[in-house]
Amino acid sequence: MKERNKGMRSKITRFLLAPIAGLAITFSVSATEPKSDYLHGVWTTGGQENCADNTTEKLSFARDGTFKSERFGITDALGFWRLKDDVVQLHLVTSPAHFDDQLKQFKGYFDYFRVRVVVTSIEADKLKVFGLIGDQVKKETLYRCVA
Repeated sequence: MKERNKGMRSKITRFLLAPIAGLAITFSVSATEPKSDYLHGVWTTGGQENCADNTTEKLSFARDGTFKSERFGITDALGFWRLKDDVVQLHLVTSPAHFDDQLKQFKGYFDYFRVRVVVTSIEADKLKVFGLIGDQVKKETLYRCVA
């Protein structure tokens, strides 16, 4: 059973890394670091034009420290975020079944993941970040969706 879980976690980690790295948005390690309220709102990948596309992942960071990830109008991850030492720490629960057809066998299975993200570049409505899940690293550019 432990061997099955280890293999399953490896598959889950591979498929969760891209979207979760996107979730792991934070603040630049620069001379002028933005406050945590900079992150509040909805973000997406691929450009601001994707804000209107429901097939593209949307990441919502609330002022109360909660977040969610949506794709195709379906929430596929929920959790809490906080800024600590210039790193956004995410504590989330998700099912890998939402991320890839190969993981449909895990539908109904949910697990806890801890994600850490560091920002490498920050602009008014654009972030370049890298996220860490275990020993894997994923780079991503995120764009603020303006309401």
